[in-house]
Amino acid sequence: MDLLSPSSPFTVAFERTLPYGWCVGVWLGPASGEGWDAAVSRLHADERHHLATLGARRQSSWLGGRLALRRALEGLGVLAPGPLLSTARGAPRLPPGVVGSITHKDRLAVALVARDEGWTMGVDLEEEGARGYLHLARRILTEREQEQVSALEPAARERELLLRFSGKEAVYKAIDPFEQRYVGFHEVELETRPGGGFAVHLLLTSQGTPLTVEAGWSGGDELAPFLLTFARAAPRRHG
Repeated sequence: MDLLSPSSPFTVAFERTLPYGWCVGVWLGPASGEGWDAAVSRLHADERHHLATLGARRQSSWLGGRLALRRALEGLGVLAPGPLLSTARGAPRLPPGVVGSITHKDRLAVALVARDEGWTMGVDLEEEGARGYLHLARRILTEREQEQVSALEPAARERELLLRFSGKEAVYKAIDPFEQRYVGFHEVELETRPGGGFAVHLLLTSQGTPLTVEAGWSGGDELAPFLLTFARAAPRRHG
């Protein structure tokens, strides 16, 4: 599927299995015109009511995210899940027995869901080729990460920085149900592994439940030009 040439707004861009669950992308569009009314009609009545309270720009991303989430839940066999609103922390409120996360950029919304096996979930979406991140390296990366990125060839540094930025965003979402607070960029350290993995090191300034966190990334092939990162977290098992 060619993600460089979007089809109609609020239609499915891709569906695929990621290591932690089932992932669906939905194209975004303006909050009016082609496809808007039909897309809105697919929401639960409570979701439509919430949508009407949002500004036009936020309406598009919120609608696309809920459509992606509903489609992803269907892929798990969860039908008619009821309204998919938000928690107090802004995450999607999901039916019992399911975990998931939503992310979006200007053109695309993505949902990642899985059966609840004790993990919480986070997903982030970025567009490869994005520029302007290098001047934020000190803000985004720990000193150790800065050394690792600086050692790369110049052409690879921007992508690596984008990859770690996105990976941290996914980790923040995954650990938020446990931390329930803002987590700074220097409180998570990532090492990129070939083939789509991260080693995750938590450097939390305060922590309640000790956590096990896993994270990965996917890009290229049919996802181009987008880059997906995903993470999951669970209480650390002892013994």
